[in-house]
Amino acid sequence: MPTIKVIITKYALTSGPIIAEGTPDPQSKTRMLEVNRSGSGFQRTDYYHRQDWQTTKEDAKMNVTERAAQRKQSLEKQLKKLESQLRKAISTINEMSL
Repeated sequence: MPTIKVIITKYALTSGPIIAEGTPDPQSKTRMLEVNRSGSGFQRTDYYHRQDWQTTKEDAKMNVTERAAQRKQSLEKQLKKLESQLRKAISTINEMSL
């Protein structure tokens, strides 16, 4: 199977999106992409699930936007939990007698 040029969006919100060339696995149900990398004294192969790589800039932008929305939702949930824990801690302190 020929190699294709893709944008890897898996780490777009942390270390940033990267452009890579890889070979899709036609036998994989999840359409895994195999990317061979080499550098100064090393060579490795990375595998990415289909949702982690895009073939167009538009798809990559949509994917990163969806990832950001999911992350925002997760952070909002964590913030609500933290606020609840804070209220509980303050309430417990108020009930203590010194």
